[in-house]
Amino acid sequence: MTRVYSKSWKLLAAAIGMCVMLSACGTSEASEPQEQLPVEQTAKEDAMITPDNFIDTLMKGSKEDIYKQISPELQGIISLDEFKTSVDSFMEGVTSWNKVTEVKLNHLVDRSWKDQMGTKGLQASFAEDHQIEGLLIQPLETHEATDKALTKTEFQFPLKGEWYVFWGGNDVLSNYHYAHETQRYALDIVRTQDDASYQGEGTDNENYYAFGEPLYAAADGRVVEVK
Repeated sequence: MTRVYSKSWKLLAAAIGMCVMLSACGTSEASEPQEQLPVEQTAKEDAMITPDNFIDTLMKGSKEDIYKQISPELQGIISLDEFKTSVDSFMEGVTSWNKVTEVKLNHLVDRSWKDQMGTKGLQASFAEDHQIEGLLIQPLETHEATDKALTKTEFQFPLKGEWYVFWGGNDVLSNYHYAHETQRYALDIVRTQDDASYQGEGTDNENYYAFGEPLYAAADGRVVEVK
C-alpha cells in the first residue's frame, strides 16, 4: 500500500483504558488554542525538553516540564493533573526504554520507544522549536503467527529511484497499519526533498514530490482494474 501523506500525519491519539490521552491538530483548520504563555516563556532554555532528553525527563525529571512544552491544542484536551495521572499509571513497571524509530519529515522529529519488556510503546513528535506536537502511549500487541509468513509470489519494488519508507514494520510504533488486520504489513512510501514530502502548503496533490511518478508492475500478471 502506498499513501501520499498530507499534514494530517501529525495527528496522534492515545488511549489508556477508557481515557483518551492526547491528540494533536496538525492542519490549518485547528481550533483556537487556549490562552497561555508561549513555549519560550514557560520553559527555560536550559530545561528544554528535546528528543534526546525526553526519556530521561519522563523517567527522572518533571512531568510538569513536559506538559509545559506540549502544544496548546494538546493542553486544551488534557489537564496537567490528568496528564500526570495517566503517565504515572502507564509507567508502572517500566524500568527502561529502547528507541525503535526516528523520523525527520515535514518539519517534525518523530521518535518512538519500547519498554524493557516490549509490551508498552511511546511515541513523541517534536516541532523545530521542540514544542511537542503529538504524544502517543499504548500497550503493544504482536501477531507472531503471521509476522514471519511470506507470500509465494516474489514481488519487486513498484517505483524507480530513491524513495522513503515512512511506515513499515511489525509493531504499531514503526507501522501504524499493524493495528488493522487488512493492512497489517502495508508500507507507506514517499519521495522526499530536504526532509519534506511536499512543497508549499501540502494541500494539493501536485505539492507532493511523489505525485505523478510512474508506477511499475510489482509482479507478473494482468492489470484488471485501475483506480
